[in-house]
Amino acid sequence: MRLKGRTIVVAGIANKRSICWQVAQDIVMEGGEVISLCHPRMEASVTKLTAECNMRPPIVCDALADDDISIASAIGKIANSGTTVHGFVH
Repeated sequence: MRLKGRTIVVAGIANKRSICWQVAQDIVMEGGEVISLCHPRMEASVTKLTAECNMRPPIVCDALADDDISIASAIGKIANSGTTVHGFVH
């Protein structure tokens, strides 16, 4: 349980074959908490995956958008939750 009490943001989960999905599962197995960010097209599949592992629902964020509103909104949601973030994986 080396990550107990730690919260890691994981971006890039698309499906069960994603490297980021394996990383997220490993974080949980080591006692950490995962906040996932996903593209709007991946919301349904990532929501299903995170629910299977008792993770928080993903925060939808389009990093490819021409403006930074989506990214700023995602960061704002994390900041407003009062959660301390200990790491970021993409």
